[in-house]
Amino acid sequence: MNLRNETTHDTDTIRAITIDAFGETGEADLVDKLRIDGDLTISVVAEVEKVLCGHVAFSRLKAPANALALAPVSVITAMQARGIGTELVRHGLNEARIQGFDLVFVLGAPEYYQRFGFLPDLATGFKSEYSGSSFMALWLDSHKPTSSTTLLYPDAFTGLD
Repeated sequence: MNLRNETTHDTDTIRAITIDAFGETGEADLVDKLRIDGDLTISVVAEVEKVLCGHVAFSRLKAPANALALAPVSVITAMQARGIGTELVRHGLNEARIQGFDLVFVLGAPEYYQRFGFLPDLATGFKSEYSGSSFMALWLDSHKPTSSTTLLYPDAFTGLD
């Protein structure tokens, strides 16, 4: 498996991968809007035998400063349960550390994301429309703010379920 940053030639395939993975267009539309708006900060694809089969997206939050949202992680259904999504998330988190981001938020299955260090308790000091047991955070460094902060997502997230 080869992991690399997306290129302009990958956008149609990323959209197809995301639609296949989720069975609808909502997440694919999100990725497209993030890209168009310039908010798609980290976008990594997975290739197996030179065929794109997975994608992960990280977008910069408007607030707090230096934070990202992880969404979505997509792997074509024929290639799921082979560790591709896991490697995409690990690679993206490593890239976030290299770029100097402080923390990452995700809304998803705790049993999946906790293996990377995401925890619901780490997100409790933040106000978000996504708050709940599936809303988690991962600190990428030791600096943790002491005051509560309202999360402001990129405009592409507006109207998502």
